[in-house]
Amino acid sequence: MTDAAQPTRTVLEIILEWSNDRPAWQRDALRRIVQTRKLAETDIAELAALCKRSRTEKPAVSDPVTRPLEAVHLPANPSAGASVAVAARNHKRSDAQSRVVFDAD
Repeated sequence: MTDAAQPTRTVLEIILEWSNDRPAWQRDALRRIVQTRKLAETDIAELAALCKRSRTEKPAVSDPVTRPLEAVHLPANPSAGASVAVAARNHKRSDAQSRVVFDAD
């Protein structure tokens, strides 16, 4: 017997599912990439602050708050001709040092 056919998922849906057990600041970074396709210097500074906040016992009220990637951030109809590829991957010993670069058409 075979299982019922699984609906085809987009790469962004697969990334969303994979991200569920990632740190909040990384999920926030994914949201920013999905929404704007490129991180600005301000994004990088805010993500660094979010990463530091996650390691602080009593973060300040003024510290930024994460907005992780969720299904509502994914495009409703990704264009048929668009593609996403991993352009580079740099893996170090800790998550804070890991880096994946996506190249999207």
